Amino acid sequence: FWLKGRRPPSPAGPVGMEEMSGLGPDDAPRVVRPSAPAPPDFVPRPLTPEEREAAWRAANVYNASSGHTEPLALWILGPSAVGKSTLTARLGVEFDIPLDVEGQLDAAIVDGEFMRDAHDVWQRWVKTPDWRSAYPALKSLINKEKDAMCTEAASLRKHLVIPQTLLNLEKGLTEVEELAWQGYTNHVLAVVAPLEDCQRRGRCRETATGKRYEPREFELSILAIPPMIANCNGRYQVVQALEPEGCTDHMDFRVLARGHGGACPGTEFDAEDLRAVIDAAIGRDGGAAGPSTPPAAAAAVAAA
Repeated sequence: FWLKGRRPPSPAGPVGMEEMSGLGPDDAPRVVRPSAPAPPDFVPRPLTPEEREAAWRAANVYNASSGHTEPLALWILGPSAVGKSTLTARLGVEFDIPLDVEGQLDAAIVDGEFMRDAHDVWQRWVKTPDWRSAYPALKSLINKEKDAMCTEAASLRKHLVIPQTLLNLEKGLTEVEELAWQGYTNHVLAVVAPLEDCQRRGRCRETATGKRYEPREFELSILAIPPMIANCNGRYQVVQALEPEGCTDHMDFRVLARGHGGACPGTEFDAEDLRAVIDAAIGRDGGAAGPSTPPAAAAAVAAA
């Protein structure tokens, strides 16, 4: 598992098959047909030591306090481009993660964005006509770097903020369990919005940053929220992201549900009720887990 004290990968280290073929779409390699030939030096590779240090610094790994006797992990769940990053700063303190002297959350932020920003190949690739190929080509390597950073931060018992679209539910459930065994309290902030809202923001972000937006992943992210909350041992809050008319740099929200996760002692968490609340917020009728529900999601919902 990713929380066994593994050190960050060597820049020359190969990507093993376990990174290339995971349990679900979040890890699975994708066949990409380039829109234009990429220059020969655009070869996917791990971060260099200098790039890794820059990424970890940007993710607050070095400055976040260590050695907490009761460390916290705040999972920020929701579809791509729903507004997770925008709302994290506003709502993170509600889950008892303190602020540092600069007014930022005192936690390591486990987000692949920092790895992409520091990666020279990524930065050059997304400025070419073939920019759409960069994200799938580097995805497995970025995920490996992100897991290594989280492993190190958890071994130092730092508070963690973990934004996740959670396309691989099995991996997410395993990570929650591993963190709980290490003494972490797992909180969940889930952010939802209708698909058309996510599509609009996702297309704008894709053009601005080069990060691929895939609307077909929306359903997997939404379905993963109730089973993740059912397996968390802390508090949860589900909010609907609301973008004010004519404003693209600010996000409002309304609270849809809050309570204690299903792994809290004495808690009666109803995953089906939460699914109905989320379905209403994103503009669709609720229903029992059916053929479109991943097996892991259906099993976790049933167990809850």
